[in-house]
Amino acid sequence: MASNCPEEILCDILKHAFHVSIVDNFIEDRSLYKPRLHRPSHLLLVCKQWLRIATPFLYETVEVSSEKEMEKLGAVLRSHSALGRMIRHLRLNGGYGQHLYPLAKLAPKVRVLGVYVSVQSKESNARLVRALACWKPTELYLHGLSYSLDRHGERNNKNSTTKVVLDCVRTSKSLKLVAFVDASYSWMMAPELHAILEQAPALSEVGMSSIELKRLLVETRFIEVLRKAEIRVIRCYGMDGELDKVLGRVPEDVKQLVVYESTEWMQRWYKTLAARVVAPAREIATESDSSKCVYDE
Repeated sequence: MASNCPEEILCDILKHAFHVSIVDNFIEDRSLYKPRLHRPSHLLLVCKQWLRIATPFLYETVEVSSEKEMEKLGAVLRSHSALGRMIRHLRLNGGYGQHLYPLAKLAPKVRVLGVYVSVQSKESNARLVRALACWKPTELYLHGLSYSLDRHGERNNKNSTTKVVLDCVRTSKSLKLVAFVDASYSWMMAPELHAILEQAPALSEVGMSSIELKRLLVETRFIEVLRKAEIRVIRCYGMDGELDKVLGRVPEDVKQLVVYESTEWMQRWYKTLAARVVAPAREIATESDSSKCVYDE
């Protein structure tokens, strides 16, 4: 039965219910062993009107973690071609096999892409290269770089997933933002980062954690690369004010580039941490007041 609520209002309500921010979706660590992205897909079963309105919101953001999931998603998109054109944000935690490039052709409007590069493909990465060329993402979020380079020894492996993705980043004419989500400091100062910032023709924004920025922003070489690459925005994944001490020692033109972005998980973690710090302080203050009263008497 159709709702009595005006469709414009219903559309706004369902859009809000299914909304997943880019930061929450692509920055938080959800590998094969972490909780998956969850949205209220059961709302599509309420009635045909809700199904029609909410389906584009459900398929706007998609996450795939294996070749089996990739195959199933491809089968659905082949049966309903309109669904593929609804996908704008795609996170790949795996599944870089034979079904990847066909999926790219079925979902040609992907513009925000997340890739877990530490996941090794059993087949040639040529399909991954073709898929990236088909999508032409404007934003790319890279996970697992430090792990793959340090543990897998991929730095000298030209056919590794990491090398394939980084080469595509360096030559992409559509990429505006590249985010190194969980890269370690040892990797960040390696030539790969400098090459990406200097060579990517359209790159104007770079993102990384506040922990890495605290170390990088005091490095002269990194500052020189930022200026040479004409980076306009540095997205700091952390809470407001985390870099205040470091930014006090950074040149003003670089300082103005930093923009804070935090996920819901970060906000919950900081609130929990603050509560743990405040609670003992209150107990100490209470004990101190009690002692003072006894002493005064």
